[in-house]
Amino acid sequence: MIARRALGDIPVQVATTARMAAGAVILLGYLGMTGRLADLGRFDTVQWGWLILTAALLAAYVSTWYAALKYAQATVVTSVLTVAAPITIGLQVWDGRPVPTSEQVFGYTVLVAAVVTIGLVTILQRRGRQMAFATIASGGAN
Repeated sequence: MIARRALGDIPVQVATTARMAAGAVILLGYLGMTGRLADLGRFDTVQWGWLILTAALLAAYVSTWYAALKYAQATVVTSVLTVAAPITIGLQVWDGRPVPTSEQVFGYTVLVAAVVTIGLVTILQRRGRQMAFATIASGGAN
C-alpha cells in the first residue's frame, strides 16, 4: 500500500530504480557483513552474465509490478502474484527436483483458480460499468 500511494507522485521508472538500488545496497551490505563481498571479484564471465540477466528480469518484474499498482486495484495486482508459486514449482520439477505432493498440487490449483476468478470478475465489472456509462451517455437511461 505504501508503494501504491507513493506511485501517485513518483514515476514508475524512478520507483523501480530506487527499489532496485536499495536492494543492491542491502545485498552488498549483507555480503560485507558476512565476509563474502570479495567473492564477487572471483566471478567469471558466465556468472556475471547470469547475475546481469537475473537483475534485468527482476527489474522488469518490479517495473511491471509498480506500473500495475499505479493503474489497477492493489488486490487485483497482488492476486496475480499467486501464480508465481505454481510457476516456481514447475521450474523446480523441470530442474530435476522432486515432484510436488498431491496436496501441493491441489493448493496451487486453488490459487490459480482464484486468480482466474478474480480476473474474470474484475473484467466483467469493468464491462458492466462501461455499458452502464454508455447507456447513460446515449440517453437510454434517465
